Amino acid sequence: MPVPEDAPRTVRDRPVAAALFDPDGRAWWGGRNAGAANRVLHAELVLVLSFLAGRGRIPGGWQLVTSLQPCRMCAAVVVAAADGPLRVGYVQADPGRLAQGTALQARGWERQLGGPR
Repeated sequence: MPVPEDAPRTVRDRPVAAALFDPDGRAWWGGRNAGAANRVLHAELVLVLSFLAGRGRIPGGWQLVTSLQPCRMCAAVVVAAADGPLRVGYVQADPGRLAQGTALQARGWERQLGGPR
């Protein structure tokens, strides 16, 4: 359903969310797009900044799942916050140029959920 251009920014924001899971599949942390407050507060960035402040670096072997393929900025932040390799899965591919050639892709950490492993 289309959203009017004059709708509040919080209504116009993309409904993107991210979650962090330990190796046993337990959910530890989450984040959602907060672009109404700041255009760069993507779901992954919100999750990582919050996790770093509350728990420290993300342990290697954990999994980050997001509803939209991470952009270059978010991918770089996730890599920088990780203590080791992570599995990063996304539901919807982002065909935009900013989601191509990311640090996650370069490390082989990213894959589309439901897609080839």
